[in-house]
Amino acid sequence: MNSAEPQPFRRLVPFGWRGELLVICAGMLLSFLVAGFWYPYWRIADMDFWVVYNALLLNVPLPQEYFDHPSYLSILFLSSWLRLLHALGIVNVVSLSALPPVSDAAAFTQAWTAATRAGRVLSLAYAMGFVLAFAYLLRAFVRDWRIAAFGAFLLAFSGGMAMEMRIMRTELLAATFFFCALVMLLIAAQRGGRWWRPVVIGCASLLITLAMLNKIQFLFFGN
Repeated sequence: MNSAEPQPFRRLVPFGWRGELLVICAGMLLSFLVAGFWYPYWRIADMDFWVVYNALLLNVPLPQEYFDHPSYLSILFLSSWLRLLHALGIVNVVSLSALPPVSDAAAFTQAWTAATRAGRVLSLAYAMGFVLAFAYLLRAFVRDWRIAAFGAFLLAFSGGMAMEMRIMRTELLAATFFFCALVMLLIAAQRGGRWWRPVVIGCASLLITLAMLNKIQFLFFGN
């Protein structure tokens, strides 16, 4: 950093590159545990109910019923995540056919709670992955780790991210793919005619396609 850089800016990133990223992820995890993970499964009906229900459908297996977003990747990844947790003995019920009857309220609630909390953990993983990928790409673009770390902090603790990482909103994955693709394209444009430029542009195009496959409205409010 330039020695003429204002001292107040230096104080914003006191822990170094890896330290800053660890602090950001720790803060996100703490926020998630304080307000989010422990909510009852019925607290956020939109989109938790729909994503969990369709993931349970896929694990029967039955075809997906929700197509509005259309949420393909969110539902597919959650169904696979539930099967993995089931194989590890963490979640017992991972398909709609295995749900206890509604008459057994305690078992029914427990099954839905476990599946919903598993989905919330997956959302947190998406959010952390988004922040870390954005941080590294932004560092490659601006070539200053301090600005990249500060940008990652602003993204991680924005109002939109604070909401998205606690629930199963389908625009989180879409936004992750799109904004990473956007910064990749900016890097390719900045660096000029490098041999890897077509590869980066191709990967960015793939990410944008995946973003729109999950939800066309890939933006969420950041404040």
